[in-house]
Amino acid sequence: MTFNFDLLQFADILWRTALVLAVGWAVVKVLRKKPAALRYEVAVITMAAALTVPILYAILPQVAVIPAMSAVSDLSPATLALEQSTQAQALAWEAQGQLQSGSMLDDQARNSTPGAISDNAMVAAREYVLVKAKSLSVWESAFLIWLVGLLVMLSNAIIGRARLAGIWNKSRPIADEEWSAVLEEAGDRVFLTRVVSVREVDDIESPMTWGIFVPKLLIPSSLHGWTPERKLNAVMHELVHIRRRDAIHDVVSSLVVAMGWFNPFAWMMRSEVKAAREASCDAEVLSLGAPPEEYAHMLSEVAKGMRNGGRSLNVVMSMARPKQLEGRVLSVLNYAPQKVSPISRYLSMALMACVVLFTSAATMTPAEYDAYDMSPELTQKPRSESTESEVWSPENIAVDSVEGAKDFKEESRAAID
Repeated sequence: MTFNFDLLQFADILWRTALVLAVGWAVVKVLRKKPAALRYEVAVITMAAALTVPILYAILPQVAVIPAMSAVSDLSPATLALEQSTQAQALAWEAQGQLQSGSMLDDQARNSTPGAISDNAMVAAREYVLVKAKSLSVWESAFLIWLVGLLVMLSNAIIGRARLAGIWNKSRPIADEEWSAVLEEAGDRVFLTRVVSVREVDDIESPMTWGIFVPKLLIPSSLHGWTPERKLNAVMHELVHIRRRDAIHDVVSSLVVAMGWFNPFAWMMRSEVKAAREASCDAEVLSLGAPPEEYAHMLSEVAKGMRNGGRSLNVVMSMARPKQLEGRVLSVLNYAPQKVSPISRYLSMALMACVVLFTSAATMTPAEYDAYDMSPELTQKPRSESTESEVWSPENIAVDSVEGAKDFKEESRAAID
């Protein structure tokens, strides 16, 4: 099995992915008055669906979503036949290497193709190859720009992880008995069953967690002056992230943004993922008994410390970022218990599943011109003197359609390879 990298198909995958992200973003906005946990689930599903589009695009059969040209076109059968025969002729010439950037002369075309099509069709074939070559040149440039952006995004992620590793190496184990009791109680309250590596460090102002397989929790040393209740609330917030395995969701979101860095909906969806993730964690901690006023004050203190020079890394989940503070504090102060109904969850999942399947399989390419007669009389000069062996293909291979020319082109490439 050989894989031919097609820039046009690659661009097709990118816009389909953008469509999935746009629909997911719209759904999250529609659910803005619903529980944050539901919005977070939809946002995460959207990001994961965006990553599955290339796979589904490759394995699902493409289904035309517009009628066949034969049913809706106002063009005559001869015109449509000429268009298809022109593309077939151009593809066959290109496969034989006889037509390079439209430089082949008319006489050369006639000499190499006994029984050639009409002069107008031959000129159109040359123009077709010229336009195709120019289009590929544009797409190649766009692909290189996309690749540079992808490398920049991945480089930033690698640098961020390296900085995070440096901070972890400078951290130290927590020897305080009070902290040990807080960590144990917080783990029991959030029903955490995973083993977490907890350390403290001086370089940060907000608790942060990361790690897919080995979860890590960094606690600022400045939190030693907090009351036991505030420490408990802060640690429960971080342990909820670990229990839900939000680190996986964060990596998925980062991959989607890296691959779609040019797409505003990728960035908008990532922002929605972060906002819903933190809001849903806040709601769960509050549901476990944290006083809303105390919890809001704790968020303000953390955000204030970060605003005054505390370090923040985009590659990890920080408890309180200044940009999100106002909305989160208002949500906390106005907190009211809400449950995600199973119907809402399943409907949202079903909607996104339908969107990603439709987006991956649907195509705007019309069906073949089956209703029309593709006989040579419509597109070629009379061949009264031609024999059965004098077909227009250079190697006596009759190519009567675009699909036939494409097959002929692939066979020629395989023979050359």
